[in-house]
Amino acid sequence: MDPMDLHKRQDLRSLALHEEAVRVLQEHPEQAARPLEVLARWEAKGDVNCQPLWEEWRRIIEQRLWNLAVEESDRGQQLRQASPLAFVLSEEQRGAIMQRFRRRD
Repeated sequence: MDPMDLHKRQDLRSLALHEEAVRVLQEHPEQAARPLEVLARWEAKGDVNCQPLWEEWRRIIEQRLWNLAVEESDRGQQLRQASPLAFVLSEEQRGAIMQRFRRRD
């Protein structure tokens, strides 16, 4: 498989995971506590390279700026690579999305 195809599939899978996480958070805003806890743990480890992304995630979650979480742009992709939103999905939800993007060649 062409590495570009693999990368595109990974980006689409990440977008689908985030779309589902945003749907869950819109229906159950109280679940935003979990990714905020994860962010706090990550921030305590002090990776300065990720700090700006984590700060943006905190703003997105606290202000419910969900459109930024699923933005189809380079910045959206960059954010999704450092995202705590996966922690709101159940194993079943995550597994169903992962299955949709499994290689079938």
